Amino acid sequence: MRTVNYVWRGRLANLEFLSRYDVVRKNRPKMDIVKLSGIGTLLVFPSLKYRLMGGQCRDAQKQMEAIDIPIISCSLQNITVVGHFGSSINIKKLSAILKSKATQHVYEPEIFASVLVRFKDVKVNIFGTGVLVFLGAKHVIECYSALYKLRNI
Repeated sequence: MRTVNYVWRGRLANLEFLSRYDVVRKNRPKMDIVKLSGIGTLLVFPSLKYRLMGGQCRDAQKQMEAIDIPIISCSLQNITVVGHFGSSINIKKLSAILKSKATQHVYEPEIFASVLVRFKDVKVNIFGTGVLVFLGAKHVIECYSALYKLRNI
């Protein structure tokens, strides 16, 4: 399994650093969007709260402080992890099995080509190719736990 995205959240001390960047302003919701080269995309809200999304941004606080962005707080909101089941999967059949076991899931092939399985701490998109996309986890161990549960269904 491989972590492909990190989402961080926190609060900034001020917005003065924005003058050093090309900022895209959005009104709904009101926010400034800043592309931080090699780090990710920073969404800054008028309340000084922020979200930082980036592929391999494993330590957002350290990376943002290194480029003089004044942070008050920083915590990991969630990660996205990609894995592979090891073989292709008949997702229509999987959906029927999940239904028979009363496992919370969504399968709407007309809308999206995966089965979305919901566990307590993580959601998993399961594609027919065997690719698994784990969403909402805070730690990779939660993804391994979900994979273990899936293998035992």
